[in-house]
Amino acid sequence: MVTAVTNNQNDSYFPQYVLEPLTQDELKNFFDEISIKVLNHYIDTAVFSQPEILPGQEARPIQIPKEHFEQWIVQALNVKSVGSGNYPIDVVNREKSWGADIKGLRCKEDDNGRLKNRETNETSLIQKFIESGNQLDADFASRNYIKVKNEWIELWKNKLLEVKESEKLNEIYYFIVLIGIFKFYLLGLRVNINLISKEKIGIRKTSDKSIFLSGVIDDKYGSVKIYKSKKRLELRLKPKNLLNDQFLVAFDIPIYRKEINNMYELIQDEKKYESYLKEKVRKIFRIK
Repeated sequence: MVTAVTNNQNDSYFPQYVLEPLTQDELKNFFDEISIKVLNHYIDTAVFSQPEILPGQEARPIQIPKEHFEQWIVQALNVKSVGSGNYPIDVVNREKSWGADIKGLRCKEDDNGRLKNRETNETSLIQKFIESGNQLDADFASRNYIKVKNEWIELWKNKLLEVKESEKLNEIYYFIVLIGIFKFYLLGLRVNINLISKEKIGIRKTSDKSIFLSGVIDDKYGSVKIYKSKKRLELRLKPKNLLNDQFLVAFDIPIYRKEINNMYELIQDEKKYESYLKEKVRKIFRIK
């Protein structure tokens, strides 16, 4: 079930960053009580479909395709699905003139279900293949980092402005589902397109393979880099800090997710197998 959290930050919080975490009150403008129930439903069905754990096996990370997360939000917010592939957004609300890209990331938890002080895996903000290639490699080799940075942030900005104009949008957001073993979390990020500029976005540090940017997101909450090998601009989050500052909505994963069962043996006993399925359905969908 969802864990309610409150946040007293005002709308001017973090105006200097491109990606601004939505407060709890702002998230409620999108995800009302019914929306949260819809998300709980899909979390339950996702957990139900995960393979059981064998005796002696550690709990496995829950696997959910990105396309499923997109459909969760389509259903939860009653919005329209748009685009495919590298299109900058996944859903739009025509009535309220906003669009959003939907993402799923993994977060690390300790044995007690507490978030570790680690970044998530990465998600792509923009990617380019054909035009990039050898030129990007050459620019990295010559350490022409400023040129690379300026080109990539210009590409990102143009992509967002194009979709904003074509879809007639006032605002663009990222809605991100963070996946743990014990909990799921929901985060919203507002995209301040006007702050995407070579003057506002700087270079924090570089390596042979990456350019880490400043000014995109508060370092306390995440990091953004241009990654040479994958030819993309990547975002990683720091969920523990986001949770501590009350930007996340938490969803509990039922304890039976970590139930041990040898399905090869169980399925041979038809009565036990049938009883097991009925009990699993009863628990997962909270049937009394």
